[in-house]
Amino acid sequence: MQAGRIVNKGCQLSHLFALFLLFGPFGFSEVCRARGAEIENWPREISHEKGTLVVYQPQVEQIRGDVLNCRAAVSVSLVGEEEPKMGVIWIQARLATDRDSRTAELLELAVPEVRLEESTPEQEEALAKFLRSAVTEAEFTLAMDRILTGLEAADMPQIADKAFDDTAPEILFSTEPTVLIIIDGDPILQKLEDTGLMHVVNTPFVIVLEPGSKKYYLSAGGGAWYEAAEVKGPWDVAVDVPASVGSLLAAEDSRGEEAGGAGDDPSEPPRVLVKFEPTELIVTDGEPKIVPLPGGELLYLSNTESDVLLELETRRVFVLLSGRWFASLSFEGPWEYVAADTLPPSFAAIPEDSEVGHLLTWVAGSEFAREAVLDAHIPQTAAIPRDGTIEVTYDGDPEFESIEGTELAYAVNTQFQVLRLGEEYYCVEQAIWYRAEDPGGPWTVATEVPAEVQSIPPNSPAYNMKYVEIYNYTTNEVHVGYYPGYTHGYIYHGCLVYGTGWHYRPWYRRHYCPRHSTWGFHVRYNPWHGWSSGFSYSTGRFTFSVGRGGWGGYSRGWWGPSGYNRYHRGYSRGWNSGYRQGARDASRAVSGGSLSQQSRNLYHSGQGAGVSTSPAQSTGSRRNAAAPVAAAAGAVALSNNVFSDNNGNVYRLADNGTWQKRNGGEWNAVARSEGGMTTRSGSPTQGVEKRPAASRETASRPAPSTYQSQQLDRDRVSRERGNQRTQNYQKSRSSYSRSSGRSSGGRRGGRGGGGGRR
Repeated sequence: MQAGRIVNKGCQLSHLFALFLLFGPFGFSEVCRARGAEIENWPREISHEKGTLVVYQPQVEQIRGDVLNCRAAVSVSLVGEEEPKMGVIWIQARLATDRDSRTAELLELAVPEVRLEESTPEQEEALAKFLRSAVTEAEFTLAMDRILTGLEAADMPQIADKAFDDTAPEILFSTEPTVLIIIDGDPILQKLEDTGLMHVVNTPFVIVLEPGSKKYYLSAGGGAWYEAAEVKGPWDVAVDVPASVGSLLAAEDSRGEEAGGAGDDPSEPPRVLVKFEPTELIVTDGEPKIVPLPGGELLYLSNTESDVLLELETRRVFVLLSGRWFASLSFEGPWEYVAADTLPPSFAAIPEDSEVGHLLTWVAGSEFAREAVLDAHIPQTAAIPRDGTIEVTYDGDPEFESIEGTELAYAVNTQFQVLRLGEEYYCVEQAIWYRAEDPGGPWTVATEVPAEVQSIPPNSPAYNMKYVEIYNYTTNEVHVGYYPGYTHGYIYHGCLVYGTGWHYRPWYRRHYCPRHSTWGFHVRYNPWHGWSSGFSYSTGRFTFSVGRGGWGGYSRGWWGPSGYNRYHRGYSRGWNSGYRQGARDASRAVSGGSLSQQSRNLYHSGQGAGVSTSPAQSTGSRRNAAAPVAAAAGAVALSNNVFSDNNGNVYRLADNGTWQKRNGGEWNAVARSEGGMTTRSGSPTQGVEKRPAASRETASRPAPSTYQSQQLDRDRVSRERGNQRTQNYQKSRSSYSRSSGRSSGGRRGGRGGGGGRR
């Protein structure tokens, strides 16, 4: 027997050729389309009146760029035969991902290898022709959450950096309702056209100066304003607002719910705190309430929307900000950065189903952290036309500054991200690379990314550009993609963090160009919707809005988190639902709408390049959908309990929790290796070791029994977690739909995930 092959001469060539004729190209036109259920259910069926091909849930081996390598167990059944013939196919395909629906369509499928029981290599090759035709003619869509749980971090390229700025921002606590107003440095005043007013341009909030009274006015939403003699305060609720000020946002503030319900004033207006440097504010609803966690080693603050833990042994206070831990011996500081992979052991023991179970996402080594990291390795992809272009504007003549450690220079006096490399110029706009021979254009869609881009350090505002890639191109289109790093979600010390921590110097001459900020916006993470912004206070008509501070259309600010690195009209305000609900809902308001309305797929908008293309596939690539077995007419639903290994063997998990191997047309029990195989009644990961890197060219493999016990249990757990994540995401979408975006987001999306506690 050849190594790794299933060899049995019991199957005749004539039978295999009959299969090929049976499932010829015309047979697939009769497959039913069930897109919604298709994403939810496995196995998938390609059916014909004379027989059936069933493809079980693929097991991911590797993702490189937009190319997926996976394998899947299959069965082929002819009408009149009692038993199907089982086997394994290996698939290579281009991934067309969509983070809005969290799905990935497999395009340009290839089936490089096929293994079938009771078949010789020659017979397998004959059958391979049939299977390649069957699979490549069908359309397969996978849930992203099922893909990522099948990956191993060791199989993924390293896309993190170690040179982030770990300096803690100023961390302040307040026991009374307070809203934090961030101004990037000393206030910069600029005339507001046709009003006679001046406005502060280096803040995302609406702050204007009325020259006659020399008073500053701060918009609190819902038609409410604060006033102060100086920008830094103190600020009080304005009783008489000049007409020139009150009319600025009258149209927006008359929009009912979005305006926050002006008629419902809170009993006490929030205090306004203005800071000119990186700051984070933690607000408790009265005096801090400390609640112990099971185990007695950690406690948490229960009356705040922030994430604050207390460690009994060292009496340290830990706060989580932008995905980073900072610790101090008191609430007053000083604060020290604590890497996620150096946290006390008690953090790993946080119960998943506790009020702070979501914090495991930022405990290196936890399953939550692992999945967030793997999710950051899956790109959002698209095929875009090559004839797109953009217009890049500058504040005066283009000015460039060298990027440390590279041959690149970065344009500083523009809101666009423009690089100079020798005599060539490159720009990333809406996650698409463009090239020009002059900084003013004309710009054309680029077909390759300069290798020098990967050397950009985190202290450069161009750092996120290295997370946008070009995979391939044809005469008419370019295959592109970007990772969450482009929208400022990075892998750091084994966890996902927001921003690099560096303060990027903004530009101001005639116009103000802000840079992306890590601090000051109370960012939250949701495992399905990514990063969003939160506020320290929002209730009644006092619902402070981020992103409305810039007028004139020039400043497309990069304030805080968003679906992209800038805003076009800013965040919506929170809803009129009281202090706690307002804080939760405002944390979900993203760039002009709730998360349920905001696209996480930049290619959906088609902005910047005049591009309007589907991210899911290239033109003309649609195929017949492979229907879920349970949805096919007259079909009997099959269990999603069939797996394959790298050597082409097929296994299934029996009802009693034992493994069975397909051999000679029968299922036989698999002998357990000593201390290896886990049972379904035990812990999902107990006794499971990481499998070898997914490559069938691996020279040395574990002994069969050891390999079975490691891989089968690992793949079972991965499939179960992937299915659960997919179900949780669908519940999250349904909840958003029912409540117009005001969902808690589920347990994983708890206080640290863009929603409130359960």
